Amino acid sequence: GAARGIYNQTTGEMSGILMIEMDHRLFLKQYSSLLDRNSIYIIDQNGTIISDPDENRIGLLYYNMNKFNEIFRASDNKVIKKSGIEYLYSKCDIANKNWIVIEEIPLHELSQPLIRINQMILVIGVAVLLGGSVITVAASNSLTKPISDVCKKLDVIGQDGLARSERI
Repeated sequence: GAARGIYNQTTGEMSGILMIEMDHRLFLKQYSSLLDRNSIYIIDQNGTIISDPDENRIGLLYYNMNKFNEIFRASDNKVIKKSGIEYLYSKCDIANKNWIVIEEIPLHELSQPLIRINQMILVIGVAVLLGGSVITVAASNSLTKPISDVCKKLDVIGQDGLARSERI
């Protein structure tokens, strides 16, 4: 839920509190299809979790917002080490609600597809290199064979003292 003070516009005094109770699962349905190897949750301006796939975390003060704002400054994403593992944190401010959607994903999960692509490029490169070498050797043999045959026949003629003739 959410609560907000209602103030008298003339005096500035608090007239009351508006409280809205809503099931966080409405939010969870919106972003649960995006959950795979990442974690997505919503916090309010105080750092309290208001929506999370793990219902036990709802209501926890998860962030010291001064430190949170210092870490992110003007950026919407940051690499942060947590429990010895680097995570990419992304945040999206929902300005009219004073809520922040946070996504965290282990950095190695993001780099895995790039590593696989790099390995495939390497395998393809080696295969092309080997195939090119085979084609080069075959082409070079077919181009130099007639010249080599002529040289051998000339050597035979030279050894026989020009007493022999060869068809070239």
